[in-house]
Amino acid sequence: MTLHFEAGQGATEIRGWIYDDDAPTPSGRPIEEFQLPGRSGTFEPRSIVASRTYSVTVNVVWSFLVTHGEETQLFRVRLEP
Repeated sequence: MTLHFEAGQGATEIRGWIYDDDAPTPSGRPIEEFQLPGRSGTFEPRSIVASRTYSVTVNVVWSFLVTHGEETQLFRVRLEP
């Protein structure tokens, strides 16, 4: 599976965390983290297992002139065999 991200103009970085909803880690930490420079890119998770549901949190860092900020999105993903 490949996750492809494309953010809007002004995006400077895309960060993300993948959590296994069906088998969470004892610490509650993500099973994978990723960071992509710029406004687009792809990431191939190595820990995704078929027939499980995952939460993917994506944080886009943006900058425009003298203003900057972050936007966070949450996606649910289920990989079927």
